[in-house]
Amino acid sequence: LIDILFPTSCKAVMKGLTRAISSICLIFFVFFFKSFCYSNAFFIMATLLLVSSPVLYLLVPEIRNIGTDMSAEFFLPTQTVFYFVLPENQKGPPQSRQNAMKKWKSAARKISNISSAFERTRVTREIGVDNCAKKFRK
Repeated sequence: LIDILFPTSCKAVMKGLTRAISSICLIFFVFFFKSFCYSNAFFIMATLLLVSSPVLYLLVPEIRNIGTDMSAEFFLPTQTVFYFVLPENQKGPPQSRQNAMKKWKSAARKISNISSAFERTRVTREIGVDNCAKKFRK
């Protein structure tokens, strides 16, 4: 994974730095867990692993047996589509269905506004970079 994350120009230095940091973390964990009895250390480590597993599963892609050209595709930004049941199918009186639909529409509008604000910020930043590049040409 390290070979793919870092550019070729600084890969060796960053690989060494990453290994040094992981070694320091290992030493820290050994001293930290030596201060506890075995049963407490076990439960602390089990809790850390259970908490970090979903985060790692969602954020770190599996790139084993894939070439470096294809593995770069995993780190491109993607758009996630969430599927859910609309409140139209909700059981209950019509008034509660109408309230649920209003809440869903309000939530969808807020999410759309947030995503468009992020898009505007990104476009503004790119335009600023382009203008700066045009101004300071060699």
